[in-house]
Amino acid sequence: MKNSTKSLNEYLTATSTFVIPYYQRGYIWGKKNDSGKDSATYITSGIMTAFKKKRELFLQGITAASKNGELILIDGQQRTTFFFLLLNYLNADCKFKIKYEIRKESDEFLQSIVKAARQSRDTLVKLAEKNEAEKHQDIYYFKKTIRIIHKVLKDKRPDELMSLSVFLYEKIKFL
Repeated sequence: MKNSTKSLNEYLTATSTFVIPYYQRGYIWGKKNDSGKDSATYITSGIMTAFKKKRELFLQGITAASKNGELILIDGQQRTTFFFLLLNYLNADCKFKIKYEIRKESDEFLQSIVKAARQSRDTLVKLAEKNEAEKHQDIYYFKKTIRIIHKVLKDKRPDELMSLSVFLYEKIKFL
């Protein structure tokens, strides 16, 4: 049986574009569930624990279909979007893009994240400032996720952030 476990690097280099199809729900990581926790904080905590212990971290499976050189995300858009946000925050040579098929405002905001991250981490954090009047659910939670990531990583030294980037690409695993 062929091993279908892939590192984050293998997953993200399978294509340059991940498509969020029209039937996918909006991005909601950062939203608290009934227990008062949110997925962005949970995954960030899990990543940091694995990073400190230098252990692999397995993050469920991803279901995708290939079409015209793009991967259509059937299951895994929340995780993929989270890593897009995290890698841009880390300025970690994020070579893939996410394309929202129907929600143009979300798509445009993701592209603004890339531009902001290339300028500086501070520019990205400023772009993610809280705005309770935000009209678009995706954008509200993209921003919230960046703020959650920043809260955890803001005091890390540049060499630690670089080590974290390498760790993510090599030690985060998907099915």
